[in-house]
Amino acid sequence: MSIEPLSPDGQEVVRRDCEDLKRLAREVFRKEICYDDASIEWLASVIEFSRNKPNEEVKRSLLEHIGSFLGEAIIARYGGEWILAQGDVLGDDGQTMGVRLPSGTIAFPYAKVYKQFKNGMADSIGGLFKLAGVPLRRNSQPGASPNGGPAAPVVNSGDSKGSPSVS
Repeated sequence: MSIEPLSPDGQEVVRRDCEDLKRLAREVFRKEICYDDASIEWLASVIEFSRNKPNEEVKRSLLEHIGSFLGEAIIARYGGEWILAQGDVLGDDGQTMGVRLPSGTIAFPYAKVYKQFKNGMADSIGGLFKLAGVPLRRNSQPGASPNGGPAAPVVNSGDSKGSPSVS
């Protein structure tokens, strides 16, 4: 997977998406949202409410706006930067925006929003928001834990050349 920083124009689109979503939440739902757990959980409930509705255009718009917001929330909480990855996670042209965390792990917030629309709360965006701060280990066995502790949350530990990723 080829990775490059997101262009300033791309970053501006993300910022506008976030401001548009905040305005929508405030004006339509009378809800103030910010980059915290409660807002992410509220947005997960918006996805749940909307996921079985027939208007695909509205769902696509929500996917884009909530994906931008989720990525910005991850960056605000854990640090990181927006990147553009070659390889089709969700993008129409084989390019997908993601967030590279300080650990080098790449989170794909748009893919996670898409998964929640498709699979429901079993793939909640809240899970990615919480999981993004947990470092993933390369070549870990899913569920393996040191010293008999709780299982480590390894989603995709990458290959020998790529960065680990979560979505």
